[in-house]
This record gives sequence, structure tokens and C-alpha cells, in this order.
Amino acid sequence: SLERYLKKLGYNKSLKDLVSEKDSKVAKKVFNRFVLYMSYGLASLINMLNPCKIVLGGGVMMGFSFLFEEIKNKAISLAIDPSVEHIDITLSKLGNDAGIFGAHAFAMKHI
Repeated sequence: SLERYLKKLGYNKSLKDLVSEKDSKVAKKVFNRFVLYMSYGLASLINMLNPCKIVLGGGVMMGFSFLFEEIKNKAISLAIDPSVEHIDITLSKLGNDAGIFGAHAFAMKHI
């Protein structure tokens, strides 16, 4: 996790504090690693599943949304060309509430 990595670097504040210190040496190191790992993961998904769309959300991604374009571009550059011709990678418009809306829709459909 990012918090364990922060502690390993000797940073004892929260991820939220790190985001507010975007230009610090530690922040840049953590952000570069986050971009790299997210990009590798997305490229793997793109290569294996060949999806038309990937929606990124959740607390960590929304907290690091300022890195979205960098993650998206790196993932596309790492993926196999035919897989990325028509892919749409976006940030969730529902933020952290996507799971709640999905659970509600499922319950309404099946109850």
C-alpha cells in the first residue's frame, strides 16, 4: 500500500498531507511509483480483456485524480497497439459512491 511505502521512506504523515505537498521530493517519488504501478495494471487489463471502456474510481484514485492523464497516457503506451485503438479510460463521475449506487440498483431490480 502507499501508506506502507510512505513509512518506508520515513514519511509519517497521511496520504492527504502528501497530496497537499505535491512538489516535495517524497511526494514526487510516491506519485511516480503510483503512476507506474497503475499504468502497468491498466495495460495488463487492456491486453488481456480488450475492453472498450475502463472507469477509474475509489478513494485512492479520486485523491490522486491530478495524476489521471499521466496514468492514462502511460497505460496506453504500455499496452499492445490493437487493444488501445478504441479504448476510453475515464474517471468515475460518481467518485466513492459508485458502489452505493450499484448496490441500490441491484436491490431495486431483485427485491
